[in-house]
Amino acid sequence: MRRPAVLGGVLILVADGVYLFAISQQGATDGTLRVPFVAGFLAACGVLAVLGASTSRPRLEVALVGFSTIGTLLFGILGIFSIGLLLLVACVPLTVALGRQQVPRMPRLAIFLGAAGLALAVTVVGLQVTSFPVSCPSNEMASGSGSGFLTGSYTWSCVDGKLTVGSGSANSNSGTTQP
Repeated sequence: MRRPAVLGGVLILVADGVYLFAISQQGATDGTLRVPFVAGFLAACGVLAVLGASTSRPRLEVALVGFSTIGTLLFGILGIFSIGLLLLVACVPLTVALGRQQVPRMPRLAIFLGAAGLALAVTVVGLQVTSFPVSCPSNEMASGSGSGFLTGSYTWSCVDGKLTVGSGSANSNSGTTQP
């Protein structure tokens, strides 16, 4: 299980680097913490895969590599039109590593499902929390609205560097920016 898990972890870290490079080439940010969350989550998945490969405790190995596999798979699907394909490729050696594990089938499945549930929960909560803007330009007026999976609809506005976020939906002019 060691080599495929390390390979998968390294591929995740490479994909994370490609993601950060692509984002840095775009320049502007959207005022949310989405990019740091995604980059941090992918880095954690890569590190967990490598740590899973280096532990001598088979059940811990299944948990760490299982979390990494499901977390990477989720972002591979969500990011299919950007770095998703590279992330899905990274899932292949991780899946091979899990299949080679010497933990009995039922405990391995239970550990994997627990790790998968945790990866899914962290992904959903992280994407929800990072959907709200946390900053705005000091010299612009902007407003918008969105809908959170866990929180429902919300509106936001920036006026002279002051951000206001509220619940509910906007009636019109959502997403407009005025210099």
